[in-house]
Amino acid sequence: MPDMLRAVAPAKLNLSLVVTGKNSAGYHLLDSIVGFTRFGDRLTLLPAREISLEVTGPFAPMAGAREDNLVWRAAQALAPLRPDPGRGVRLILEKHIPVGAGLGGGSSDAALTLQLLRQFWRMDLSANQLAETGLSLGADVPVCLAGKMSRMRGIGDRITPVSGRLSNYTVLLVNPGVQLPTAAVFRNFRRFAGQRFPVAVSADLHAVRRSGNSLTSAAIQQAPEIADLLAFLNRSQGVLFARMSGSGATCFALYSHPAPALRQAQQIANRSAYWCRVTRIC
Repeated sequence: MPDMLRAVAPAKLNLSLVVTGKNSAGYHLLDSIVGFTRFGDRLTLLPAREISLEVTGPFAPMAGAREDNLVWRAAQALAPLRPDPGRGVRLILEKHIPVGAGLGGGSSDAALTLQLLRQFWRMDLSANQLAETGLSLGADVPVCLAGKMSRMRGIGDRITPVSGRLSNYTVLLVNPGVQLPTAAVFRNFRRFAGQRFPVAVSADLHAVRRSGNSLTSAAIQQAPEIADLLAFLNRSQGVLFARMSGSGATCFALYSHPAPALRQAQQIANRSAYWCRVTRIC
């Protein structure tokens, strides 16, 4: 069995996100083009007698209680299925993705935990079994398990790979330092249900740019900074388009080349205490 495993849980981007309705249980149905960046959290697995979790990194103080952490919950979900109940694991999560930021940090962490633990504990689990476990942890976990440019529909359970040419575009991520609980944004969304966007069915730049994020107005009602941030990003030189990711408050701007993104990031750093990062879509 491996002595150590280490990998990156990439930040998730909702390049487009359209709310299409509700199911009979009252859950919102989505149609979203999802991509991933080269930037993310880091997860290390080490042998141990018990299961433990240590959270480090710049956003560790905001990660919350261990019992609420999706890495811990993912490990607890798989623990009863491991072939050797006496084999524990020491999980070390380096938290670099802002918490409650619309970048799917917790979901990506959970997905990577499921994948690495399957290998670490030598578990005979199919991709479908991991996806079912992931969906029980959160709606974004199955698409994070897929880990590639995808179209996500329904409650997050319908994942299909998509074609397009957005890979390797430069992306500037900016967060104004506001945590937006997803449930609160969806509750507020009811007041803006009339806002409609075209559904993007591929990762083609034109299709994604024509679409939007149905949750933006609801998020702005709770964090007005998002509106100013989007306006600022959309004015930047060389930007292809700017949008909020997920339920916010992180916004992203897409560029063909890194130079204008780096200049914009420097302007933001000079003017505010906003968190920002230049990376690429992978």
